[in-house]
Amino acid sequence: MAIGIRERIEEAKKSGRPLLVVAADISNAHNEFCRERAQRNIMELADRDPSLTPLIRAHAALADTNSPIFARDPSKHRPQFLCFSSAGGGQGNALTNLVFPIVLDKHLKDITSSSTGAPGSPGHVEALAIQDDVTMLGDPNRILDNEDTTDAAPTPGVLTMFNEGLGTSRLTCNVKKYQAWIINDDPSRLPTWLNRPYAIKDTTMRKEVKCAEREADLCEQRYKITKTAEDRIKAELFRREATRCRERVPEDQKAYGIVICGAAMGSDEFVQITLHEKAIDLCGDPTATPPIRGSLERSAYSMLKQDAHATHTMLQYSYPTRIDYILGAHYPTDTREIAERVDSTLRRIRSEVYGTDLEDTTRKLSLIHI
Repeated sequence: MAIGIRERIEEAKKSGRPLLVVAADISNAHNEFCRERAQRNIMELADRDPSLTPLIRAHAALADTNSPIFARDPSKHRPQFLCFSSAGGGQGNALTNLVFPIVLDKHLKDITSSSTGAPGSPGHVEALAIQDDVTMLGDPNRILDNEDTTDAAPTPGVLTMFNEGLGTSRLTCNVKKYQAWIINDDPSRLPTWLNRPYAIKDTTMRKEVKCAEREADLCEQRYKITKTAEDRIKAELFRREATRCRERVPEDQKAYGIVICGAAMGSDEFVQITLHEKAIDLCGDPTATPPIRGSLERSAYSMLKQDAHATHTMLQYSYPTRIDYILGAHYPTDTREIAERVDSTLRRIRSEVYGTDLEDTTRKLSLIHI
């Protein structure tokens, strides 16, 4: 999905046509969908494709659209009825990953069916999803509410239709986590609640904001544990300071983009900065004062204290694969830095674990036992 969306973005950059990409978020999706509505959706789907008929019986038997829940009452001799369960997929239910896309399918097709043009042309809009990761993209005039009408109320766009339509399946949208990226059009058209992610171009300013937000996150995590008034006040204070720090970033220092399914896309600077930050997260920053260790080194050296052979196994089968998805979801020109840094970091870890640099071809190596 990420590769297809990236191609649409590249096409818009070259053609100059307006394009809006919106990444939606559904709250607690797999635990909230209406099982009765899901059963009806499966039955409608089986009417069109009889091979899916067994799925009707399987869902009815495993999900139990309106099952009673009992709770034990120590003062009585038998469990007491508590309530009915009618939403979401059960823990460990293998059908959930099939049923939820069936529930969501109608809402996605409502978006696609409203398209009035070919891909890349005015009036076109489409919706893509992997489970609850939903992305809609196309002509901003089709996605956003159209206020250029003589009617008292604006004509709703597919974004509003999607948000309101989720309610019929007992699903709710988490608009705080929505992301949007727009090109070749006026960004001020976007509603104020729709978040426009951006990366900060200036390195010093980016570090200041990141440090402030990290401190605020730590304070909020501490308050969730302690629940004390002192920690609550401290968390609110640090969050306000982090917000002010981000608000001070000038517009010319913002590189806008969007992250979909772990893939950064949008402006070239946004992609480069996002991948650079990911490289620091994985590999650290040896040039910093003091040097910062990344997640690869922290994990490896912590494990090395316990078991060198387990660390060797992680070096062979786990750590090198940490960036496989990143390399596959981005262009090679964008990932050269992170690939080189991961290679360098893994070589440094191997030298520490094995006691010698196995990749050094200029000198003889002595065999060692792990």
